[in-house]
Amino acid sequence: MASELSKANLEINTIRRYFLWFFIVVLTLILIQSLFILQGQYLGFPIQYFAINQGTLANADKALMYGTRFRPTSFYGEPSYTAWIVVSFLVIILSRIEFTNKVKWLLISFCLTIVTISQSLSGILAVCILTATWITTGTGKKLNIKFIFLSVIGIIIGISLVLYFSEDFANRLSAILSNSDESSTVRFNNPLVYFNGMIENNLLFGVSNFGDLDIDNAAWGLVIQYGILSVAIAILVIKFLGNKFLIIYFFIAMNFNGSLFGFDKILVISMVVGLSRCTFYQAKSLRQMID
Repeated sequence: MASELSKANLEINTIRRYFLWFFIVVLTLILIQSLFILQGQYLGFPIQYFAINQGTLANADKALMYGTRFRPTSFYGEPSYTAWIVVSFLVIILSRIEFTNKVKWLLISFCLTIVTISQSLSGILAVCILTATWITTGTGKKLNIKFIFLSVIGIIIGISLVLYFSEDFANRLSAILSNSDESSTVRFNNPLVYFNGMIENNLLFGVSNFGDLDIDNAAWGLVIQYGILSVAIAILVIKFLGNKFLIIYFFIAMNFNGSLFGFDKILVISMVVGLSRCTFYQAKSLRQMID
């Protein structure tokens, strides 16, 4: 899919509008869901449209009624998946010279706002890493130093304000530090236990019961499922990607939940790789065609 999409010839203005509207719609939906959550209600798409997370979403209103922490999820079943999607799109935008710096900063702002309101710590970290990479290696190097400084200060202040005024965010950070956050447990604590068991039992090529394990971290999942072969797999993927932005994206993807080579993840990664390499063209206006 990535190889075939790399051969595509797409009109840049159409692609630009698509990305812009996608970020606007996701941000709007996140804000609306946040308002409903404050009122003790969950507003989302019908449960039957979700392949996973149905149990979590079905009990959302009940959880909110009892004061359980719940975060906006936009189109998806969980906040971190929303972060994964917008971060994936941001990689395409930052890696292409066809997008102006103004457009890139605008979509960075949209993306950072979305992941912050969603309270996705992985998403916030990913956006900051990608932005720093773009500023130091991409077209961001051409930006005025004062503009970069003010933008970074603005980003820091924005995140700090959200952290300060969001009691839920503060509670989650406290839960993570005290090892009582369920999401943190399945993403970091559980995999570490499984990994220790794999080493103790000399399972150098991974475990056979991977599907039965409660792992929600792509990097740990790769190591525990394939053992020492995961190193060779990672090297082959990095060699195929080649591009610095895509390699960084690969490591960022490993920090999110789910399986790295799960059906949905590999489709998104393939789309990102293909759109980062394909040809964009500028459509001629009617006046140019007449001239």
